[in-house]
Amino acid sequence: MTSTSTVSNKIWDTNDQGEHLVHQPSRPPVSRGPSTHVIRTEPGHQNETFHDGRPYLYGRIWRARSLMMEYAGEFFGTMVLVMFGTAANCQYNLSSVPAISPSPAGTWSPLSLGWGAGIALGVFLSGGHINPAVTLAMAVWRGFPWHKVPGYMLSQLLGSICGAAIVYGNYKTAIDIKEGANNLRTLKTAVYFTTVPVSFQIHFLLE
Repeated sequence: MTSTSTVSNKIWDTNDQGEHLVHQPSRPPVSRGPSTHVIRTEPGHQNETFHDGRPYLYGRIWRARSLMMEYAGEFFGTMVLVMFGTAANCQYNLSSVPAISPSPAGTWSPLSLGWGAGIALGVFLSGGHINPAVTLAMAVWRGFPWHKVPGYMLSQLLGSICGAAIVYGNYKTAIDIKEGANNLRTLKTAVYFTTVPVSFQIHFLLE
């Protein structure tokens, strides 16, 4: 014979020998929210879904979004580097023209600070490459994924073009004065936006 009593949501049973038996009531399963585990990710299973019903394509879009964020970081990082650096070049060189500035306003200090700030901000915004040569070296020697190299280089190229275009638009009038005619461009102002290779003899002596 067994008597049963319930205390504090526990069921106490007493059998014929006077022994007390405790039975915990069954509990409903706890919901832990939708699962994000993918069933399969191999090629050819694009029509399969996540456990919560989302299509497999969702994961592919997420990975593409992450990759585009890396490319955008390189674009804006390189743009900031070129923008700060070339602006410092233009300010240093064009301020020495009397028709543009009554007194030279450019020194080596702001020139160096301009390039230094451009590098610091560029690295902060990007993945730290901001240069196609760095991307190539990282892929060859540091295991950087080769499939990302073309996108990184293209982003850096477009970013540098945009950065130089912004500075050129700001200094266009001063460049016209420096050249002596509107829309006339020669090497003496082109060097503000590019690096001209030096001759072999000078390079040999500098090294």
